[in-house]
Amino acid sequence: MEQHRAAQLPEALLMLSSAMEAGLPLRSAVTTVAESLEGPCAEDVRRLASSREAGVPDSRAWNDLASVEVWRDPAQDVSRAVDSGEGISELLSAHAAQLQVAAAEKTEKKARKA
Repeated sequence: MEQHRAAQLPEALLMLSSAMEAGLPLRSAVTTVAESLEGPCAEDVRRLASSREAGVPDSRAWNDLASVEVWRDPAQDVSRAVDSGEGISELLSAHAAQLQVAAAEKTEKKARKA
């Protein structure tokens, strides 16, 4: 499950970023992605949305999500940035790009060993 979550995370981050770039605030983007995504990252985003709906402050909800290993870095960064709201879309895109590069390098390394 963790491998599937790690493989799906860049897509989830890009979906969140795209929703924000389309004009949605972060809270609405989280809800939209939670409804659109399938798999382990969808469960994580739904839990994030539920926390917020239960009155948990955004920064704390994102910080709680950081307890899931693959979400640690992006969730911690969003938790710190959420109060200003500035640069979150770019931050999410940057994390997605880093994860995609790391996955490609890992695949290439495996191919060389084969």
